[in-house]
Amino acid sequence: MAATGVAVACAVAVVALLVALGGGGGAGRAAGGAAASARAAAGGGQDGSGPHLRAHPQAVEPAVGAPVVQQIDVAPEDPGSVPHDPEEALARAPKGTAAAGPSPGAPSDAEVRAELRAIQGAPGGRARVLPDGTAVAPANAPDVVKSIVAAGNAIARLPYVWGGGHARVFDTGYDCSGSVSFTFIQAGLLQSPIASGWSTMGQPGTGRWISVYSNSVHVWMIVAGLRFDTSALHIAGSRWTDQMRSTAGFTVRHLPGL
Repeated sequence: MAATGVAVACAVAVVALLVALGGGGGAGRAAGGAAASARAAAGGGQDGSGPHLRAHPQAVEPAVGAPVVQQIDVAPEDPGSVPHDPEEALARAPKGTAAAGPSPGAPSDAEVRAELRAIQGAPGGRARVLPDGTAVAPANAPDVVKSIVAAGNAIARLPYVWGGGHARVFDTGYDCSGSVSFTFIQAGLLQSPIASGWSTMGQPGTGRWISVYSNSVHVWMIVAGLRFDTSALHIAGSRWTDQMRSTAGFTVRHLPGL
């Protein structure tokens, strides 16, 4: 009986051990399955080949078209308000020819030297004309003076056109007041072209850098010692020249500080 009891107890113990071992295997398989599910959720393949990459949306910058450039024309003035330039004939004279001698009414050398001394002031303040008819401003000139010279260069060789530069700032030709207006506009000194009013602008007398000469029918100026004048077109085809002219009959004005 005792032997039989021991045998039964051993049998029960073996069965319990087998059940315990079978449950452990199931738990291991469950853990393995959970690990595989975790890898799949993380994007990895069950074969251990690594995560599968997914495409991500990308922000695409919209294409920007070419800027739209609009030309804004200044409202045309009454043609009757633009005085006729009596020196138009000189401006229309053939280009590229040098004057054979002094023009009628030209000042003497002494007058020219005196005028230049009054305009130039300290030494080194004179601009110069290049062979192509453009001007070079002095290195020590104020920026506004350099801007006027640069603007004058842009239209220096354009033809004389009566009323040119008044209906629009950028034109194919300019008259005397249109020429001076263009340079002042580009330098920020004017908002729109003017035909008259030059004799009352600024202050009376010559300026250190800029002197504007005007009467009822014509306007021209001296910039850093150079004359900018439509009537100079007949000399060498440019509005810039280092040749002076008579100032008789003209009112001279300058801007404060210039």
